[in-house]
Amino acid sequence: MIISGIRHLSVDSRRMIDQLLWEETHNCFTAGTAKLREMVTYWALILEPAVEEDLEAKAEKDRHLDIYQIDKYSVRISGTAPLEQGIALRQVLARKVEEARENPDDKRNASQIGIDSVYEEMTGLKAGGSIPVQLLVVMDHATLGGGSDNPVLLPGAGYVSAAKGRSLLAGDPKDPVQAWWRRLFVAPTTGELVAMDSKSRRFGGNLKRFISFRDQYCRTPYCNGAIRDMDHVVQVRKNGKTTAANAAARCGPCNQNKEAPGWVETPVPGDRHSFKIITPSGHTHIAKAPPLLGINTPTKLTPPVSRRPGPQRK
Repeated sequence: MIISGIRHLSVDSRRMIDQLLWEETHNCFTAGTAKLREMVTYWALILEPAVEEDLEAKAEKDRHLDIYQIDKYSVRISGTAPLEQGIALRQVLARKVEEARENPDDKRNASQIGIDSVYEEMTGLKAGGSIPVQLLVVMDHATLGGGSDNPVLLPGAGYVSAAKGRSLLAGDPKDPVQAWWRRLFVAPTTGELVAMDSKSRRFGGNLKRFISFRDQYCRTPYCNGAIRDMDHVVQVRKNGKTTAANAAARCGPCNQNKEAPGWVETPVPGDRHSFKIITPSGHTHIAKAPPLLGINTPTKLTPPVSRRPGPQRK
């Protein structure tokens, strides 16, 4: 605790604080850790106020918020904020918790109330209610109608259960969701996404969605990063066309890496959309689009029956 409070100070200032700690031992080490931290901070501000001001400015500059998927069920939200912003957030969340605790029917804990409050404040939606934003859900017609339990694809996030997919489309009965349907056409033998319904005149927008549905993740072999860019397999400067056949979804770094000298990509025939990559080291890879929605999988895929040990015969 003491080291973290003085490690940014000069040697002379640290020696001075060591001396003050020795002289004020009866006050420093009997009032608890919080008081000790405050005293060290107070002395540091007196000895080197410019350094403390720089750290305060750095906290302001380095504020950030990150949201990333940690598994197929949840995402993690993390970040840092300047002290004054953090205190304001903490006070607002504490007030939300107190308000929720006044309702005896609310069984959420403080952490659940906190994330629900952030979600509702950011989106204007009720936590657990319908989501009137563009949430891409890809399922076959049998799963939609309840006749099949094939997994459902959330492009860019992975697969969820059939029940979860139908729930997302149905929304909250108390707050009905407006769902827009768009048909995707899949080759029955290979699972390749070959076409998509479109009533929009902005071909570029639908082409981007088409590639996102088809590729699901970054197409660079062994990457599987989240999609950030729609890339030309053969660059435009090399007369590459803006078509689905000459397109590949890419994460940010991979989209930049392919511009390295000696990196060559060329579309090639395949049962699904494919292209060949030759890296600057001379290695060759084939990038093939993944199949969709259980094509070429067993028609009857059931979970294993759990076997409980029965009575043993003597």
